[in-house]
Formats: sequence, C-alpha cells, structure tokens
Amino acid sequence: MIRKWIAAAALLLLALSLYAGRELPGYWADYLSDRVEDIRADIKKTGGQGESFVFITDIHVPHNSMMSPSVIREVMAQTGVSRVIMAGDFMNAHATAKTGLDAMEKYLSRFSFTDPLVIRGNHDTNYVGYEIVSDTQFQALVRKYSSKSYSNGDKMYYTLDDHRSRIRHIFLDTGDDNKKFVEKDQLLYLEKQIRSAPEGWHVAVFQHISLRGQEAGKGIVNPGLYEDGRKVKAVLDKLCGKTRADIIGVFCGHSHTDFHMYSEAGYPIIATTCDSSGIQASYWDPRQPLRPAGTIHEAAFDVVTINTRRRMIFMKRIGAGVDRQYKY
Repeated sequence: MIRKWIAAAALLLLALSLYAGRELPGYWADYLSDRVEDIRADIKKTGGQGESFVFITDIHVPHNSMMSPSVIREVMAQTGVSRVIMAGDFMNAHATAKTGLDAMEKYLSRFSFTDPLVIRGNHDTNYVGYEIVSDTQFQALVRKYSSKSYSNGDKMYYTLDDHRSRIRHIFLDTGDDNKKFVEKDQLLYLEKQIRSAPEGWHVAVFQHISLRGQEAGKGIVNPGLYEDGRKVKAVLDKLCGKTRADIIGVFCGHSHTDFHMYSEAGYPIIATTCDSSGIQASYWDPRQPLRPAGTIHEAAFDVVTINTRRRMIFMKRIGAGVDRQYKY
C-alpha cells in the first residue's frame, strides 16, 4: 500500500513538473495575490533603505515538484524583487557525478529570467554517490546560469556588494566532512570581508549548513560537534559590533525545517526549510507533514526583506510554512 502511494505521488510530481516555465496553476495564482501585497508592504517600509531577495534551499531534484522556478518568476515580476539566493543541495548525491549534475542543471536552467547567486550544499559534492562532483565541475555548471556566483577565482566562497542598499553578501562553503571545508583561508577571507566593509554598511552571511548543529534532523536544538560552524561563529562573534559595518545575520538551510537562534553576540542565525517535496521534504523529521503535490505546500521558500533603517529582517514564506521576522 505504501509503495503504491509513493509511486502515485512520484507520478504526480512528474506531471506537475511539466508545468514549470508555463502559466501558473490556478491554486498558485490565487494564493500569490495576497502574498504579493504583503511583500510589497515590507519593501515599502524600508523607505529605500534595505533590500529584498528570494532565499531558497535544499531542492533535491528529483524529489521536487519543479514548481518553484515558475512561482519565483511570478513573485519577482509582481514585486520588483530582483535577486535569488540558492543555498545548495540541488541533488540527492546517490548516483554518478553526471546524474547529480544533470539533476542540478534541470533546476538551474529554469532561471533564465534572473541571475541567481549560488552556494554549494553538502549533497552537491555527490559524497555518497559513485563519483565525487569536483569544485571545478560545480563551478562550471553554476557559471552557465550565473554571472555573479563564484567571482573569487577558483575558491568556493565569494562576496557580492550591493552599493544601493549598502549590504555586503558573503557566501561561504560548508559540507559534511567536519573540519575539511572551513579551513584557515576561508576564515581569514570572512574576517577580511567584514573588516573591510565601509562605514554604515551591513553584512549578511550565507552558507548551507548552520553554525550550530551537525545532525540535520535535530538542527539547532542539538548543537552537536560541528567544528566548522563553531569556527565561523567565533569569527562573527569576535567582530560583531566592533567593525564599521553591522552584521545582519547568517542565513542557511540543510535542516529541512525552519529554526533560528541568536548568537551570544546578538546576531540571528536563521534556517529555512527545504523546497524539496513529497517524501524527501520530511525525511529528517517525521513530525513534519508531507508536501502534497497540486497544492501550495509542494514548494517552500522565503522572500526576505532586510530593513536596514529599522534593523529588521522580514521573511514572507511562499508555500509551506509561516512568516517570520527578526531583529539584528
């Protein structure tokens, strides 16, 4: 019985994926009308002091309805939001490197309407598959669809400055192999980018895995022994409130659930649930409901508005989940 249900769900997801890039189904169009107004209200409150972007993570193709590209396109068209940040885990990492990269490209290729900013998730190395996806292979694919990602040579971490909003975005590289990904060079880069931000600027940090919590199922509730996260947190804690720029916070994914905490230094650490749908969406936490295909719960991402005047982060959820807001 369970196998039949899974097979039926998979077929429905496949059928729905054919809609990606086309006119939105009615249930999405109806739902977005109110959401768009809420996002516009957040943007208006900034008074031009801040920015808005789409934040999406943990795609996990083929366990994805493939509806989020079309929904994101519509949200951007109706609100004027011009930036998409993708926090990794495009693939499932269970097969060959080519299979994983093909899955990732299937998703990224649907974003011709924007120039997404991309970071790597732990699954994107294909670490449990038959072949590892190298840094070079990952960067090469991303650069086909993004002119702004991986602008730091062959390094897997980079920075983007938005001079209008005076926000510096720092994109870090994290992975499951504790103590391997966040090495001295990346930590020195992080510190340099924060220290060199101009007077009156604000700094937002993005990475796939949270600063706390190695075990995705328990997330931030159980700090675990994630040494890479501790090293990043130590740099941020040391610099928070002691440089010319303000630290907005850290945005991450990986846990397949929403959560947040404030560091001892006072900046928020915020995780967003997965866009993955069906069985994959709740595999880390059986308490979470499934994501029924053919409903707005088949996708999940945030439209984030950073109001630098009020020092607030407003996160409007599109799809499964609820809105959130945080001070920094």
